[in-house]
Amino acid sequence: MIGRKLTVTTTSGPVEAVISPRVAIAFERQFKRGIIPAVVEDRKMEHLYWLMWEGLRTSGTTVPPFDKWLETVESLVEVVEEEARPLGSDSSTSPTLDE
Repeated sequence: MIGRKLTVTTTSGPVEAVISPRVAIAFERQFKRGIIPAVVEDRKMEHLYWLMWEGLRTSGTTVPPFDKWLETVESLVEVVEEEARPLGSDSSTSPTLDE
């Protein structure tokens, strides 16, 4: 979940936020449940929208309280996972089999 981008369409247009470690921990504190089991097992839309809202809020975007913000949301557009790379790796300098 960490590193995924969430995009929603609001009455003001599309907005995007990333699920950072800070957002993931805030989720677990808010819902008293691990983020992975909550998203995989519970499958509540509230969880996805809350993650989006918290991602926006913690990025410095001014957002109204959750329920008010939710009134502006028209649709969840997508959940995109960032390409996973090992820590400290840079794809342009990764060794190849020929080296």
